[in-house]
Amino acid sequence: MKYVIVSTGLFISAAIMFSAAYIASAVLRSITGSYGQSILTPQTQSLYLLSIITALVAIALLAIDYFKKDK
Repeated sequence: MKYVIVSTGLFISAAIMFSAAYIASAVLRSITGSYGQSILTPQTQSLYLLSIITALVAIALLAIDYFKKDK
């Protein structure tokens, strides 16, 4: 059960990081006037990668909890 709780927290933090990267990218594009370009900028790339890694860790924790034989 503790894996599920930790996994929930990781999913929430991954969603926050992804949203922050999306918002930061939009702000940077509006400041520089570079509309129509990729959302993934060098300034926001680390947030995107961290959100993906965090979501993958959360999925791994859910898999560990599912296959764990503690009963």
